[in-house]
Amino acid sequence: MTDKVKKYEIIYADPAWSFGDKIRSSKKSNNKLTYRDLAFHYDTMSTTEIALLPVKEMLADNAVCFMWSTDAHLPDAIKVMKAWGFKYKTIAFIWNKKTSTGKQVCFMGKWTMKGSEICLLGTKGKAHNMIQSHKVRQLVESKRGRHSEKPDEVRKRIVELLGNRPRVELFAREKVKGWHAMGFGVDGKLFALPEPENGLSKPVSLFYKKLVTELKKTGANNFGAKEIPLWIKVSPATISRYLKELESAGYIIKTSSSRLDGFQYRIEK
Repeated sequence: MTDKVKKYEIIYADPAWSFGDKIRSSKKSNNKLTYRDLAFHYDTMSTTEIALLPVKEMLADNAVCFMWSTDAHLPDAIKVMKAWGFKYKTIAFIWNKKTSTGKQVCFMGKWTMKGSEICLLGTKGKAHNMIQSHKVRQLVESKRGRHSEKPDEVRKRIVELLGNRPRVELFAREKVKGWHAMGFGVDGKLFALPEPENGLSKPVSLFYKKLVTELKKTGANNFGAKEIPLWIKVSPATISRYLKELESAGYIIKTSSSRLDGFQYRIEK
């Protein structure tokens, strides 16, 4: 990491949590529950992938992280915060979702019907000295927008709480005045930081090592994409993304494909 990497005091993130690429829908088919494919909206990532992002390298000595999490991913979110260099403190915001007509949103959950999302807060260093206002409210009542889009009101309250400090939004979909932004929706890149010397991002490098380890057990040099879930717990969308990066970097080569067996690859490095 070079000294040119900007140091941020505020990290605002809406990670692409994986639900196994599917989430329960309120719609039914033949009187049975149906599921929505999240990969239709965006590529999801495993908790390990998210935790491996080099966020630590872009933090100031004192910093605050605001991280959106689903109810089901609370343990994962706290794990990621720790990996990024933060200590979980509290729930910063609860977004009470409204429809375009102002009615309360209510959608299917596994246990109870849902209508809100939570944004966690974690700190690094003497972050309490950064507080500028003790009048910022936790409850945010705002209309929902596009799938997974969060209300701009939260960004405003973060600035009200901590002041006009160096800040960045991760997994961003758009650029907002006053905020640096990193995300596929902004520039097609997940993270605008240098990658390791081996030419692979950290999550893909780890994935490749696991893949090679599994192949060594069988003495094989070839593998099929459909075999990978048997060895490594990664979503299909993530596997596809990883294989493309490995192929582009010359670590693997595609040897064949068929409707029955899918894509077949050979290790090259």
